[in-house]
Amino acid sequence: MSQCPECERNKFRAAMWRAEAYKQAGHDKIERPWVGLSINEAQDFYESKLSRAELINKIDEFLEEKNQ
Repeated sequence: MSQCPECERNKFRAAMWRAEAYKQAGHDKIERPWVGLSINEAQDFYESKLSRAELINKIDEFLEEKNQ
């Protein structure tokens, strides 16, 4: 069952607003929403001609960059 794109966008925006509010209030721990792979990004990785180890490293680097 797929989620409503508008609802997901609003959930993400609310989480980002909450993280910014915590940051401005001086809290040490700021929780941001996790950003995963989109269907297209996952398909691109699936179709790549990388070994398993290379694929894991590339996905890990990609997700770290998306979630900074």
